Formats: sequence, C-alpha cells, structure tokens
Amino acid sequence: MTKERKRYEDLDQTVKDLVLNAGAIDVGIVTTETLEGGPPSTDLSYVLDGARSAIVFALPLDQEKIERFLKKEDFSGHALDNVRTNTQASGIALELARFLEMKGHSAVPVE
Repeated sequence: MTKERKRYEDLDQTVKDLVLNAGAIDVGIVTTETLEGGPPSTDLSYVLDGARSAIVFALPLDQEKIERFLKKEDFSGHALDNVRTNTQASGIALELARFLEMKGHSAVPVE
C-alpha cells in the first residue's frame, strides 16, 4: 500500500468517526466514479467545481413522532423533530467542511 493511499484511508476513517460521533447512524463516501450514470443531481461539480467525492450521512428521525403525524394526532411534534434533525445535519456538514479545509482539502457543506 502506498503512503498516499494509507493517508487517504486514515482520513476516510477519521471523517466517518467524526460524523458518527456527532450523531449520524450511517456514513459513506461516494466518488464521481460510483455516481457515474446517475441523475443530474449526482453531479458533484454543481456544488464544488472539481469535486471528486462527497460524504453522505443519515440522522434518525423520531419514529413515534412520525407515526403520530401520520395518524393526524400530532403535527407539531414531528415538524419540530424534523427541523432539529435537519439543523443537526447542517451543523455536522459545516463542521466536517471546516475539518477538511483544515486538512488542506476544498469542501462545501451542503444542507
């Protein structure tokens, strides 16, 4: 294994750990190659010219609040949970972008 490849594998794991420790339930890294042939929304250069990869992660929503929302029992509980979860996702994206820039990589947080 080359030294450069090892460096990127270490960075990949550090990034994944950062996101998981911030509350994500899953995280992955996609590349322009893995996205090839996808819809126009998978064009990473739309967000960052020259981008070759993106970090994708998921945060959980409160399932009980979703059920109560679908049963038309409680609209505001799910709405508030959704806003809080999206705010958390935006914060993680911002922190991740700052970390990557600190490491010398161009990065843009996407909501």
